[in-house]
Amino acid sequence: MRDKAGIEPAHAERQIDVNLASASERAILSVSAAQPVYRIEKIVTDAEGRPLALSQLVTPSHLVTYTIKS
Repeated sequence: MRDKAGIEPAHAERQIDVNLASASERAILSVSAAQPVYRIEKIVTDAEGRPLALSQLVTPSHLVTYTIKS
């Protein structure tokens, strides 16, 4: 964004959840209605809080390892 459009991202907010997949997600991921998926939605904003980008990751939860170091 900086190089192509001169837009400066300032913040990113992520929402993370594990839930059941929607019908369209089940079809794409080839998972059953009972199999949970891991979902991350990220919104990137500029310094004034205007949204610049939205991304979503949905993957079967058995394929995810979440590690936190402190």
